[in-house]
Amino acid sequence: MSTPNNAYNCAFANPKTGILAQSPREDVLLDWLKNYGVADAWKLAEPLATGEVDLATLDSLTTRCRDDTTELRDMGIRWLALSFEVMGMIKSGLDGAEGISNLAQSMKSYYMDHAAQQ
Repeated sequence: MSTPNNAYNCAFANPKTGILAQSPREDVLLDWLKNYGVADAWKLAEPLATGEVDLATLDSLTTRCRDDTTELRDMGIRWLALSFEVMGMIKSGLDGAEGISNLAQSMKSYYMDHAAQQ
């Protein structure tokens, strides 16, 4: 069984999370979420697929709340999906900051090289 922490560690450093690999996972997760009765299940399938959450993990996480009729029934799944979504945004921001830093370093190097030649 994949644990949420293990999935979290793999979610953003794994080439298996590409669009072609992720789409079938999203479909399977979407079907599971719909069968579980999650409203707006389509909003949760993508971040859960990115986090490589599997059905066994979802089953184990929802065992206690499966028969609950309150909003607590799917709150944990929503929180997990939101966590992966936020981590994806943070990673995108970090990647962007790294790109800007690399660009600034390249520009600095270029101008320093030209200043040394003059």
